[in-house]
Amino acid sequence: MNINEEGKYCNHNLDPVEYLCDVFRRIKNTANDKLVELLAHRWQPATASALV
Repeated sequence: MNINEEGKYCNHNLDPVEYLCDVFRRIKNTANDKLVELLAHRWQPATASALV
């Protein structure tokens, strides 16, 4: 299943570019036990304060 299919399956309007850019920005600062939160079906966009 690719990102678009997974987003549609989970009833998300997932923008693959937005998703991947956000994940690439956040992955290096995410603890190993929290990486599952970056999977497409669990992903929530970062808040503006988290990007600072």
